[in-house]
Amino acid sequence: MSIIKQYKEDPKTLIAHVWYLTLVFIVISAIVAIAVAAENSNTGDGSAGFAAIWTCLLCIAIGFGGTMVMRKFTSSLMVGFLLGVCSTMAQLQFLIFVVFLYYSDEAGSDSKSADQAASAFAFFLFIIFSLFSVVLFFYRNAIMINTSLAGQDSTATGSAAASPASTPTQAQSLAA
Repeated sequence: MSIIKQYKEDPKTLIAHVWYLTLVFIVISAIVAIAVAAENSNTGDGSAGFAAIWTCLLCIAIGFGGTMVMRKFTSSLMVGFLLGVCSTMAQLQFLIFVVFLYYSDEAGSDSKSADQAASAFAFFLFIIFSLFSVVLFFYRNAIMINTSLAGQDSTATGSAAASPASTPTQAQSLAA
């Protein structure tokens, strides 16, 4: 069975594999951010180092948050929030790519390679976050839990408390 056919049959695996790829590139980007901060602190340009470290911390936070959403909090609200955050992070990574591309052209020979590496990994993260956002958008139903009770029959469970007609409202129960 080809891998494309496997991903079509099980989109949850596709989402997980793209997310794992994102996490790998976040770890590599963190290492590059530390190198950029070290190189740019020697040349006196601390703003590039700060931008690299701050972006790295944001990516790590999204990595932890996204993993929590993928594993535990799979409601439609949280999946939508993850989709929005990853789309925004893709745009931020494109901006960081352009900024570090500019810094690598303006920098001396000392920090040029670090700025070029940061620019390259920002572009890779832009592509990967964009890919993850598109995959999550199209296959979000594969990881979301169904929280709707409309399709359930309250008599099938044998509990009359699940029926809205027999359940007192919170205000009625507080008044009693």
